[in-house]
Amino acid sequence: MTCKYCGSSQTICIYDYSEVRFQCINGHIWHEQYKEDGGAFDKPEEITYSFEDTLFPCEKDIYAQIMDVFQKQKRHGFSGEVLNDIRGVLNRSGLDEETAEKLYKKIVHYNPNKCIEGGKE
Repeated sequence: MTCKYCGSSQTICIYDYSEVRFQCINGHIWHEQYKEDGGAFDKPEEITYSFEDTLFPCEKDIYAQIMDVFQKQKRHGFSGEVLNDIRGVLNRSGLDEETAEKLYKKIVHYNPNKCIEGGKE
């Protein structure tokens, strides 16, 4: 799916109880209906999602690398050393600074009850 406002291919899709919500990496948000309401999307029997579902395509590989940092250091949580290693992954990722910072904040402040927030309509 590409953004209907800017054409970006960096989009996420969240199935909600009443609609399908999309957001592009530039912050545009739009909603689509399920087939039962005249839309194009099948409504899942159960609405579930994971943290990875909130990541844009360009963020998923980098997130996997960050999780590898945790596995290699056999730690759970954020210490100064782990944060430096994560910053190193982000710096080597090729993401621009703003996108890297958004990913970092997304990881640190993840709230499973609020997948899409803010944004531009």
